[in-house]
Amino acid sequence: MVIRTTMSMIKRPAMTIEAAPAVARALAADTEVSAALFAWFSPAFPTGGFAYSHGIEAAAAEGAVAGESDLALWIEALLSHGGGWTDAVLLNAVHRVALADDEPGLSDLAALAEALAPSRERLAETLGQGEAFSQAVAAGWPRCAWSCAPLRLAHPLAAGIACARLGACARTALTAYLTAFSA
Repeated sequence: MVIRTTMSMIKRPAMTIEAAPAVARALAADTEVSAALFAWFSPAFPTGGFAYSHGIEAAAAEGAVAGESDLALWIEALLSHGGGWTDAVLLNAVHRVALADDEPGLSDLAALAEALAPSRERLAETLGQGEAFSQAVAAGWPRCAWSCAPLRLAHPLAAGIACARLGACARTALTAYLTAFSA
């Protein structure tokens, strides 16, 4: 049995002339958000040069990470219980704070992010990444910077603020951030 369709048989929602600009604006906004997120979480962005590996070199040297399945388990643990989880919680929280223009909330989260850093080295790295990220975003996407935010801020906080100011929903922001985190 052959089924034939023609364009006239396909039901499409009617697009009114009044709705067309709104659809075009939504598509343009979505494209702008996607393009910014691809740029921000690319290895070529100024934060991409940092190389904190969450101890994987030592684990590989000790034989704890010896192949693809071990690596997948290692990354899963980072995202479920380690630094990826902590960063995700912080990014999500600051996203809400930035949308509400809650300056005291930002101050509280900045203190929490610093307290949660497991070592002096990790604290220095996240603050350095956050600063580099904030400077690059402010230069290329000035509307995504939050004037009350300190320049030296943990990376997930700087990223969450920029994503909220950009108009990226928290879920999309987290997906982009954690993809870069685990790459």
